[in-house]
Amino acid sequence: MEKDVEQSQPLFDIENFTSTLQDTVDTLELWLIESDLRENGVQSSSDVLRLIKQSCEMGYMEKPKATLLAEAVDCSPPLVARIWNGPQYQKKEIKET
Repeated sequence: MEKDVEQSQPLFDIENFTSTLQDTVDTLELWLIESDLRENGVQSSSDVLRLIKQSCEMGYMEKPKATLLAEAVDCSPPLVARIWNGPQYQKKEIKET
């Protein structure tokens, strides 16, 4: 007997992604990213961010602001920073002396 398992992550909202980035990203590039997302069935926000990062590194588009990406992908800005800067990224804490 199998148990019903609830999904812990909400499904990725492509319409929100497109509407948030339409004024910032080139229409053709946004359309290509959207079609890649639909074809590959990407549901994870980190996978979406990696795809956008790859497009920027290839020179297809300029990097949108981190807060705009976080809003489009529906994730936190620290996740955007971690994906963009790699695993070595750590938030610096200001120590009081």
